[in-house]
Amino acid sequence: MKYHFKLVVLLIALITILPNTVYAYDYMIRNVAVDMEGDSAIDAREKALNKARRNAYNIVIQRNFKDMVSGNASNPSDSDIASMVDRFEINREKSSKNRYLASVNVAFNERALTGYLGRQSAMQKNQTSNTATNPQYSMPERGNVSMADRQNYSLKIPFTGIRQWVSIQRTLDQIVGYNAVSTHHISTTQAVVDVQYSGSVQQLAMDLQRRSAKLYQTKDISADGKPVYQVQF
Repeated sequence: MKYHFKLVVLLIALITILPNTVYAYDYMIRNVAVDMEGDSAIDAREKALNKARRNAYNIVIQRNFKDMVSGNASNPSDSDIASMVDRFEINREKSSKNRYLASVNVAFNERALTGYLGRQSAMQKNQTSNTATNPQYSMPERGNVSMADRQNYSLKIPFTGIRQWVSIQRTLDQIVGYNAVSTHHISTTQAVVDVQYSGSVQQLAMDLQRRSAKLYQTKDISADGKPVYQVQF
């Protein structure tokens, strides 16, 4: 009787653990090796970690969604991929003046990943339908797709080192969610990024303030004629 009780407990434990194990296997990519060079150690690290996430994304797609991916979903932006990552672990890393090597684990959020693929699939079907019914219609380039509920803000962000920059990236991800963050330039002391944010500049300033950061307007003007802001963390 005692033996049967232990067997039942073991079976219940296996049933409870198994779904999580399957999830980890399907969406966790381990030991992704990257080796990148850049203008500086920080630039090389940024490029390497973006490449690691992209390589992991391609593996997950081939493993789970090979037959349903086409168009933009097969080549998402770095910020799109980052927004789908649930956990990112650096196992080993080594850097020099302008080179960065690492082995990382990347775990994707199933809901975010399938949601992104669903949106891209719907967009692709809509574009195909428009092309079929209107011969004059042409598919827009990725960068020209309308984002009516989002505003683009150019931000200058000074920082003191790699650790602070990584922390700043996490803070920006928390603020903008799945919206885009594009890094235009990065040096050892400052990054220039574009943020696609759903709200006014006042709302962005309030979101930053809640995370102990301040937003200032500078005298600089972006390439599209809009003001450039500085964020002090």
